[in-house]
Amino acid sequence: MVQNGVTKSSCANIGKQDVMDVGYEERAGENGGEWVYSPPPDNQREFVFPEDGLLFSSRFDSGNLIQVERVGAYRYNMYTSPDCGNTSKQTNNRQWFHFAIRGGGRGCVITFTFVGMMHSKMFTYGWTPVVAMCPGKPQYTRVPGKATVVALDTMPPTPGYPGFVIKPWSKKASESEFAADGGSEAVDGNGSSEGAPDVIEVSFNTARKKKKESAVAMNLTFEVRLEIDAPLTSSVYPLGHPQCPATYVASNHPYSYTTLQQNIKAWKQQTVGGKKSGTVEELSENLNPLFPSSKYFHHEILCKSLDGRNVDLLTITDSNGLCNERSSLYGKGDVPYSSAKGATDRPHQFIGKQFVVLTARVHPGECPSSHLMHGCIEFLLNQSDPRAAALRSRFVFLIVPMINPDGVARGHSRADTEGVNLNRMYKSPCKLRHPAPYSILSMLRSVSSVKGRLALFIDMHAHANKRGVFFYGNSMHAPDLLQSLLYAKLVAINTPYFEFQSSNFSEANMFSTGKTGEGRDTSSRVTLYQETGLIHSYTIEASHVIGNSLNSVVGLSSPLVEEPEVIQGTLCPKYSPSVYADIGRGLLVALLDLKGYNPLSRLPLTQFHNAKGVLASLQRQIQIEIAERFFKMAFMTSGHAALARDPGVDAMCAVMSALKSDDIPNVITIKDGRGIPVVTIRGLSEFLPLDQAVQLLAHTSPLCPPRTLLWSTGRRAITQTGGVFSGIRSLSSPGVGNVGAGALSATWQKSPTGAN
Repeated sequence: MVQNGVTKSSCANIGKQDVMDVGYEERAGENGGEWVYSPPPDNQREFVFPEDGLLFSSRFDSGNLIQVERVGAYRYNMYTSPDCGNTSKQTNNRQWFHFAIRGGGRGCVITFTFVGMMHSKMFTYGWTPVVAMCPGKPQYTRVPGKATVVALDTMPPTPGYPGFVIKPWSKKASESEFAADGGSEAVDGNGSSEGAPDVIEVSFNTARKKKKESAVAMNLTFEVRLEIDAPLTSSVYPLGHPQCPATYVASNHPYSYTTLQQNIKAWKQQTVGGKKSGTVEELSENLNPLFPSSKYFHHEILCKSLDGRNVDLLTITDSNGLCNERSSLYGKGDVPYSSAKGATDRPHQFIGKQFVVLTARVHPGECPSSHLMHGCIEFLLNQSDPRAAALRSRFVFLIVPMINPDGVARGHSRADTEGVNLNRMYKSPCKLRHPAPYSILSMLRSVSSVKGRLALFIDMHAHANKRGVFFYGNSMHAPDLLQSLLYAKLVAINTPYFEFQSSNFSEANMFSTGKTGEGRDTSSRVTLYQETGLIHSYTIEASHVIGNSLNSVVGLSSPLVEEPEVIQGTLCPKYSPSVYADIGRGLLVALLDLKGYNPLSRLPLTQFHNAKGVLASLQRQIQIEIAERFFKMAFMTSGHAALARDPGVDAMCAVMSALKSDDIPNVITIKDGRGIPVVTIRGLSEFLPLDQAVQLLAHTSPLCPPRTLLWSTGRRAITQTGGVFSGIRSLSSPGVGNVGAGALSATWQKSPTGAN
């Protein structure tokens, strides 16, 4: 309890059933040495201000509020703790707050200024915090009005905590030397949750790059109007109890460790009526006449966190293909933890089904990832939607809904209790220090050991700086890349909130290295691709606040499913759990479209008609983008000379004839393509030979420079030579009839420098 703003710390509430003592076996080093886990101090506090009759508390699961200053009547400066604050493991991550209010009375307006929050663009996208009242209105909603956001060039001091400063960046020499890690938001400068070989990058964007912002912190000011009476009296009941009402305020929609545990219990009850899950007898007892194979739900503890919390593993499918044999343990026979210890059985084996692995919440402040996952699980367990039944019938879903429960419970933004970014530990995770990445990697290796068994992997995140929801995928050879892009495009067709064009499948995004020396190639999606070659391995990033625009989505209408049409250009709403749930459903429905299993597909109602039509459209669009870049390369190297040398030849053919086959790179990155993500494509010579590139250009209107400049200004203006004929007919000009492919190909082959 705090008197007049002076604090005393209190332990976070951790149920006994969720904690285990860490014995010597968990402490012993792998090479005979000994590593002893030393948890950081609890930074969750409680404050009382008698002047205003108010109490502020962060003493609950996911709370973060370490200091409060009263600066006037009902006006307060609020301070959060960085991850692992007050320790040598302290990081620069300071973007999450979550606290409760008691006292004040209904109608009371309190002004809060959160001082020294880590700089993030999400706070500038019409952001306001979320509020819930317990009991009464337990669902968090955005505070109406506007927040005042002030960028700061330096981190202001936190009263009583002189060590809360921006730490200098340093590359990590070893696992034992943990430098300050501000996360990809600071490392990469783009807010990525994940944050090279020679690659040709061609961009048509000639605009001057904006000067990089120097701000490192922010002050956020907003008002909260209390809507419940919560008398400031002592209570033996926990916050939020009917006898201890409270108003909760958070930076964005929370999803705590406690919430997950409660939901797992509810899902168990929903699927097996409270019985022990996963037996053949129970499945037969719970069959539904509409869907005879029903639902199969199995819960294990994948591993224990450093603080002893559960890292849960859920298996969801149906009884189709079920065998009496149980699945084997992963890794060295030590994963999952609960089954290795004999506390739970392994799930049954299933014949003829592919596996899907979904993970979330490796970064504790990224609550949207949990809401995405929640939407996936709720849809998988839907008993009335035939698409959910098809998913359960065709696939086995292995789900890790919360990778970093310690960080979540302690109110961290990004790191675990060792100050570590766990999404940089998948290359060679240590079982003792990084139990979740170690266990997930063991599971992924086991599932993917049989070729073709693993169909899809998605790691769910949130983005602190970008708007929208999008994928980070992997760079690969053209045929595989098209398949990877196909799934992403199918997601956009099935939910209006997924922004296909904002995605990134570049090689640079796979291998970039931040200021700490940690590269994205150690993230889960890149590590899995490098080890297994899995085409459909993704990170999904979701804004905390809002998107750029909505996709056009065809409506569905059936006796069991009713989904309205969404018209492109519709105003994008602020994101909420229901929006994230829609995206989660879209991720799963897109998988059915990809595999051709969707009993209620919207593809026949689109211009593409089916998945093959989507694939063909993507291939043509990417080939056109590559051909445009071939033209730019030719034009910039010897285009003027070619135009002057061959005045009687079509301008496009003349320019392209100057390009030699040796000039064509095998790898190219497209950074500003029309309607497609950033992509790095390998195997260009096979994917788009030069003669095919010429044909594509001949049958495509010029949409970007230099072709648009060439046709709009005329050859005389481009070459600036008085003796060059300027009225030549362009095979690529809009409104001009197309020449047959054979004739054009012959024109190309006549050029001595154009042979390929």
